[in-house]
Amino acid sequence: MSTLSPESRGRWTKTRRLNTALDRLQALPIESLITHQIPFADAPSAYRLLDESQSPLQVLLTYP
Repeated sequence: MSTLSPESRGRWTKTRRLNTALDRLQALPIESLITHQIPFADAPSAYRLLDESQSPLQVLLTYP
């Protein structure tokens, strides 16, 4: 849940806040954050990779 200062509440409706958040999410470079794409069938290896890694990883399980 989010709150706004009293001065902003009249201008920032719930719908406007949601639309702004969704617009900002679309601007994120999501693809550049994914370090590995692993088929769902190989999920155990993905979890092993996450468990053993010393560096930040973002693993995406892909589906056929």
